[in-house]
Amino acid sequence: MFTLRFFERGLVKIDKLKLGPVIQEIRTTLGISREALCEKSGLSASYLSLLENGKRGIGMDHLNQIAEILGVPASLFVVLASEVSDDKNNLEGRFLGTLQELTQQAIKFHVSR
Repeated sequence: MFTLRFFERGLVKIDKLKLGPVIQEIRTTLGISREALCEKSGLSASYLSLLENGKRGIGMDHLNQIAEILGVPASLFVVLASEVSDDKNNLEGRFLGTLQELTQQAIKFHVSR
């Protein structure tokens, strides 16, 4: 998968604390309440609140579980939470930035239908 290659080459950095706000953005865009996500995932409301407010990190098991509940690929969270290299001449960095923008537009389009 392309995101893994970006990580390996040091072009993309991800802070686990940034995944939570992305989860919240997607969850609210899809119209799913925090309570509903807690009920379906078995995660506590306090943990999910800390996660979505960027005060707790998340492991891959929970990330995959939340992705499945929301009906999106887990890689979507990684792409949207990634920090692109500052080198604007870097093709992969520009590609990832464009992918982030297109992904956000696609989610909004999907929800508006």
